[in-house]
Amino acid sequence: MTSLCSLTVRGPAVAGALSSRGGDPAPQQPAACRLRPCGRPATWVAAAGGRHRRCRRHQQRLARVSAGELPVVRWQHGQCLQLLFIDRSDTVRSRFALGMFERISAWSGCSRSLAGTPCGLDAAEGSSPGLGTQAGLFSLAASWQLRPHLFTSARMRFEPDDIDRFDLLICLDSGVQAGVLRAVSADRPNEPASYVQRICCLSDFLMYCSDAVLLSPGSTSALDRQLRSQVALALPTLRPSAARVAAAATAGGGGSSSGFTGRDAGEVAVPAYMLPTGIPRPPLQGDGSGSADEQWERMALMLAVCCAGFVRYLLDCGPDEQSGYGSDG
Repeated sequence: MTSLCSLTVRGPAVAGALSSRGGDPAPQQPAACRLRPCGRPATWVAAAGGRHRRCRRHQQRLARVSAGELPVVRWQHGQCLQLLFIDRSDTVRSRFALGMFERISAWSGCSRSLAGTPCGLDAAEGSSPGLGTQAGLFSLAASWQLRPHLFTSARMRFEPDDIDRFDLLICLDSGVQAGVLRAVSADRPNEPASYVQRICCLSDFLMYCSDAVLLSPGSTSALDRQLRSQVALALPTLRPSAARVAAAATAGGGGSSSGFTGRDAGEVAVPAYMLPTGIPRPPLQGDGSGSADEQWERMALMLAVCCAGFVRYLLDCGPDEQSGYGSDG
């Protein structure tokens, strides 16, 4: 039987790519990627297949980190990651995102290791939404099983020093991300490597989980039963399928689409033009036509898929990469 040692991730090459960008070296390979030659028992071979999948996903993750598509995460045993969710001004999206993140991390059993805070790039420090707005947000929070008190606290305004207070800065759209980068770079122009790789968009994680991880029943799913059923109906409209990506690759001169056969949406390279640049922001006041309700539902489901991918990414980058949380579904 062929040795599985050839599956080892090429860590030095990835680390070199990061160093050329002024960043830190890539994380070390997990033990699962440092495989020994296969033995004979069938159970060992089956386990090796699981390690093979984890190694492949680890390679993909390192490649995306080195390309600047995913943030660098440093996580040690006993550490609680501090996460800052950044919206534009009224912080509604960031609060909703944090609530969905809390729900999904609690389902995944890691809520005590992940702590989030909402803020706004242009928010009025200390201000609060009106009572009418709060009542509407309470109703939305209850319908999605989010903490209502997320929508009552005073608004916080982003400050460049937040890059030192938090492990990761998660922006709700690309415009907010650009504003955050401008603010931090103006404050510390000579230290880009210290912050660029810790600022990302939540929508960067839209494709991180495969359909199987999102929709499979049981405790291994990234979503609880209710969210699974809601996401299952809307998933084809929330992100491009592997078939759409394959068709786009063929039409664009990318060659045969056979390379996508049998592969899930979470494992294919998706052209940037097919992905959203952020989480949509519905109007607070509807026009009575029902369209506003549909927009809020779409925003909530988009947040659910993105937060599921974000939670799995954090777990994949965690101190114990063999903890059973791997998203190699």
